[in-house]
Amino acid sequence: MGLVFEDLIRRFNEAANETAGDHFTPREVIRLMVNLLLEPDTQVLTQEGIIVTICDPACGTGGMLAESQNWIRAHNEHATVKVFGQDYNPRSYAVAASDLLIKGRRDSRIEYGNTLTDDRFPDMHFDYLLANPPFGVDWKGEKREIDRWPRFRGYGGKLPRVNDGALLFLIHMGEKVAATNRARAWPSSSMVRRFLLVARAAAKAKSAAGSSNTTGWKPSSPCRSRCFTTPASAPLSGC
Repeated sequence: MGLVFEDLIRRFNEAANETAGDHFTPREVIRLMVNLLLEPDTQVLTQEGIIVTICDPACGTGGMLAESQNWIRAHNEHATVKVFGQDYNPRSYAVAASDLLIKGRRDSRIEYGNTLTDDRFPDMHFDYLLANPPFGVDWKGEKREIDRWPRFRGYGGKLPRVNDGALLFLIHMGEKVAATNRARAWPSSSMVRRFLLVARAAAKAKSAAGSSNTTGWKPSSPCRSRCFTTPASAPLSGC
């Protein structure tokens, strides 16, 4: 279902001379991201009885979650993969939730809402996170509410400038990484928690030229982050 919806969006936006990446990430890019994220842990992910949790806080139609499931099950058909996603676009959310329902993934969840102001998984942490958040989009609409909070997702330092909403997603993802290994699933010496974020070259340059200052921020959980940079012309500004 997600593939059909994405193809319709691509065709419509091409006819209107708009950017398809504002709505979804091409599957070819998603597969590359998933390989970068999961390949280093192949030895762990192929163990019998493994339980893996994956989250996309800007899931759109759910392509990244679906491809992550496909990758793990292709390497280990007995793995238990639980996926969690959230999106503020009602149409994209409906497609992602319907796709999950059709596949019968009862232990997974897709939620509707603004990730920055209404985290639908407030007490949950995940083994892997990956996202293609809306780069170049400001957070003016959320600023009033976020400014009332003493800390943003555990981060108490200076927040990024108002037109650098993507950096808020980065902070959010860093704080959602699982803090400890599950004895039943992860050998303590074999697993490094990871999250992967898509970045556009133009957006990164724009951010670097501004006044955002979060250099003192570090994830509270031990993890490894990866930033997947795409050319400025690539239509990858959204999920």
